[in-house]
Amino acid sequence: TLAPIQAGASPSAEGPRKFYALLSQTTFDDVADPKLTPAQTGLEAPTASCELEDFQGRRLVFAFGKETPAGVYTKISCVGGRAPGVPAELFDGWVYLFHPDLVKGLTCPRESLVEKP
Repeated sequence: TLAPIQAGASPSAEGPRKFYALLSQTTFDDVADPKLTPAQTGLEAPTASCELEDFQGRRLVFAFGKETPAGVYTKISCVGGRAPGVPAELFDGWVYLFHPDLVKGLTCPRESLVEKP
């Protein structure tokens, strides 16, 4: 849960621009070995998460586990339906490896998106 943004803060021009650029280039580096358990990937108790919602009410929930030299173990869940043409298999049961810089950007502190008063 994020703390409320400080009263009087205004949107930062740079913060949302960087966040949007990051979202438009979101890709995974690899798919994790399916034999790994949630305890091995750190997804038994994720270290961070990010939830994104589109205009149709579909939500993508990213759960981030352990960081390894190969990347950060990431599980994606789709809540509220899938976009047309996106197969269920794209999310269900797969664990992806995301680059650590991408994870840091997706889990950035909310305050970084606003200018302090």
